[in-house]
Amino acid sequence: MNMLRVWGGGVYEDDLFYDLADSLGIMVWQDFMFANALYPDTDEFLANVREEATQQVSRLRRHPSVVLWCGNNEISEGWHNWGWQEALGYSEAVSHAVWQDYQQLFAELLPDIVSEHHEGAPYLPSSPSNGWGRDIAYEEGDVHYWGVWWGRAPFETYREKIGRFNSEYGFQAYPIEATVRTFANDLGEDSDAFRNHQKHPNGEEWLREYALMTFSYVPEDPGLWRYMTQVMQAEGVGMAIAGHRANKPRTMGTLYWQLNDVWPVISWSSMDMFGRWKPLHYRVRDLYQTLFAEVYQDGDSLRLRVVSDSLLPVSGRIHVEAFDTHSGLVWADSMAVSIPANGGVDVVLDRRDVIAIPDERLVFRIVVFDGERRILRATSSLSPRWDLSLPDPDLQMRVENHQLRVAAARPALGVWIEDTEHGVNLPLNYLDLFPGDAVEIDLPEAVDVEALTLRSIYDLQRP
Repeated sequence: MNMLRVWGGGVYEDDLFYDLADSLGIMVWQDFMFANALYPDTDEFLANVREEATQQVSRLRRHPSVVLWCGNNEISEGWHNWGWQEALGYSEAVSHAVWQDYQQLFAELLPDIVSEHHEGAPYLPSSPSNGWGRDIAYEEGDVHYWGVWWGRAPFETYREKIGRFNSEYGFQAYPIEATVRTFANDLGEDSDAFRNHQKHPNGEEWLREYALMTFSYVPEDPGLWRYMTQVMQAEGVGMAIAGHRANKPRTMGTLYWQLNDVWPVISWSSMDMFGRWKPLHYRVRDLYQTLFAEVYQDGDSLRLRVVSDSLLPVSGRIHVEAFDTHSGLVWADSMAVSIPANGGVDVVLDRRDVIAIPDERLVFRIVVFDGERRILRATSSLSPRWDLSLPDPDLQMRVENHQLRVAAARPALGVWIEDTEHGVNLPLNYLDLFPGDAVEIDLPEAVDVEALTLRSIYDLQRP
């Protein structure tokens, strides 16, 4: 990642956060601490805001990581598109007065403070610039696309609703088993303790709705159900990120909701309260690499799209292999490629050898080399992973001297290795394996080898 957003419904972070962001070259989108509500307009309140904002801007302006100030989260959106006035019973006169108060705070006071104390820093009054239900949201500014989840649209709409800067989108998933055990003795969902850690009023209902939409069933086994929610999150949000990156340079920003949690909970985070990674976090680590590549259908032909965030041009060779998930390797090609700095390139692929294979049995492995150095390895498919026909990959796992070796006889996607006892993060996880591959992972000492479980998306196919 090269940007984090400090959300207006949270807190201003302490100095260490910004020091680390400076040292790592991570940009910070900094909201002022206003979110999803209307605020008072009294002189006393505005004086308090002025003092607090001046202190925070003066404190943080020395950090090169702070590249954007934003007045608030979703207040303009709530006012214009969520029917707040009607819900609160405001008359036209009261609505006009309240909006004038909003303008005074977010269009006058806060931008004046930024201009005075952090000269040259850009200021955005509210995020998003326009709501996701309006066409203009995908033409300018930033957008929070919540058609998936709140709108309960299928994941595929992520590839249609792509903004210029996508500053919020996401999907819930369960934390891993070791985290669930910290708040519930029963790993199922029927206990009061479990339900207390799902704060979205429709969360469980909507997770099941998406399970039926994607995998066509809801597993009865609690462990398999947790993994299914995690796969839906990883692959759904991954579909959004892939769309954003492939759309470069029209799209130049992609910040998913959300990075972390403040307590052990079922949520949209990719990393839970204990810092334990869900599959999504491993997925975005791959998708946010300097290079991104995918194979896509363009009429009757196939194209390979390669995008680079490097500020230098990249020259190398690309190897593309097509696998029939049932029979193995069916086609391979290699080509030289030159990718412009901070840009992308499309390459037409010859599909004659694979055209007879249905999309649901077709998976591509893409490897980019700079000389002898591999600089990207990616997996791509024309169908969403939940629609792929995946036979048993015959996964093999062996541990010797605290080194884990995993291999597959057939393509295995979303291979998830979980320490169900301690929940230790692994250097590699949520892997895609192909025939002939063998991945070796050095296990951290804290891993309970006896508690390791192994799953892949094959295990989620409807019984």
